[in-house]
Amino acid sequence: MFDELAFKQNDITRPRVLNVHNRKVRLNKACGTIADCTFEELCDRPLGASDYLEISRLFDTVFIRNIPLLTLNKKTQARRLITLVDALYEHKVRVVILAEHLLEDIFVHDGDHSHDESHILMDDLGLKREEASSLSIFSGEEEKFAFQRTVSRLTEMQTEDYWLEGDRSLKGKV
Repeated sequence: MFDELAFKQNDITRPRVLNVHNRKVRLNKACGTIADCTFEELCDRPLGASDYLEISRLFDTVFIRNIPLLTLNKKTQARRLITLVDALYEHKVRVVILAEHLLEDIFVHDGDHSHDESHILMDDLGLKREEASSLSIFSGEEEKFAFQRTVSRLTEMQTEDYWLEGDRSLKGKV
């Protein structure tokens, strides 16, 4: 699908370096207004809203490959994905998701597993496990709510209306 869309671009497929607040953000594969990225490239690196807004400004279609299951141990990456999807959605960027699991199943609440970082923080704050379980920072409730919204947005982004509305070539924008 990337090759098919790239064929219509007046550009070559190559890495692209974005300048965001005097920082270089490298995307390994882009062609014109299409970016083909991995989850690792977009969410495992210390990127934030300003980076995602620049991607939204430059690209009308973004592929996100290899999205893993996101557990509370990957809360930072999950938050980045949520922020990324919010920016893409607000700017009508078309998204193609490639994952081994259905969108609804990507965020996994793994309350039974131990979380070293959470345990260290609980110890530092002098909190018992029972006390901490009601706090959103430890329960993951905020992430669960935000991820439900993200899944809803991604589902809407797959509709034909959204896809057509996001085609900037039809509007003469770049």
